[in-house]
Amino acid sequence: MKRFSLLALLLGLSAVTALAAEKGVMRYSADLMAAPFRDAKVVTNLKEKQGLEVTERKGAWLNITTSDRKFKGWVRLHQVSAGDGTLTQVRNTGRSGSSGLVATTGIRGLQAGQLKDAKPNEAELQKLNSYRVDEAQARQHASERGLKNAQVSELPDPNAPSHDSP
Repeated sequence: MKRFSLLALLLGLSAVTALAAEKGVMRYSADLMAAPFRDAKVVTNLKEKQGLEVTERKGAWLNITTSDRKFKGWVRLHQVSAGDGTLTQVRNTGRSGSSGLVATTGIRGLQAGQLKDAKPNEAELQKLNSYRVDEAQARQHASERGLKNAQVSELPDPNAPSHDSP
């Protein structure tokens, strides 16, 4: 009987822990959506540093409830910082830990202005081009590693007119 009671207690505690909502804050002002879609109805606009609780994750969307419990809806993962937004949370930036809240959308660490003002870097392009190999080098490399030849059809020219265009 003691074993059963202990097991029931442990199961109950793990269920409560699993249901505990993760706290977070809005990284910047953004719309709270009624559903996890860009074209969903806007519930309200959340302000920067607005406190919230994450209740569910669906792909790149988080289902949240505002800390004042007035609003519930969906925001994009990259719009939310885990924790309360204080400096003690900075050391956790980029680490998912048990939260799974990490914003890695391909532009991590860049601000909107930096993307708009971006300029080509010729030196880096030349460096990238220096890694090119010709067909003979590629075949030798593959042969040395026991790779087999496979025919792959060429991709269509993206600039060619398609049959679907008027």
